[in-house]
Amino acid sequence: MRGGGTAWALLGALCIAALPAGAAILVLGPGGLALAERLGALPVDRSREVPLERLRAETDGRGVDCALGAVGTPAAMDLAFSILRPGGTLCAAGVHTEPRMAFSPAAAYDRNLTFRT
Repeated sequence: MRGGGTAWALLGALCIAALPAGAAILVLGPGGLALAERLGALPVDRSREVPLERLRAETDGRGVDCALGAVGTPAAMDLAFSILRPGGTLCAAGVHTEPRMAFSPAAAYDRNLTFRT
């Protein structure tokens, strides 16, 4: 799960924690880290570490099953896309306002991804 919009990210963590096999990995600034950890998520402080490297390490290189793009910026969507495993699902909760997405339909097709808004 990817979240830069702290409220969206924490809401996503609560939803995922309710699932039987729930786990959440949040990419946050320093403001939401302690709360994310109290909610049972694995917080990743983007100001202190490289999120993509940490998320790959946490998933043994496999990638995450579902990523939530909570901000809508190209950088946030690119990270969410990059951390997904093949066949994963990318959910865009943030409002995307750029004329182009951070990834192409062909790239999503090649990795058999599901994209939801």
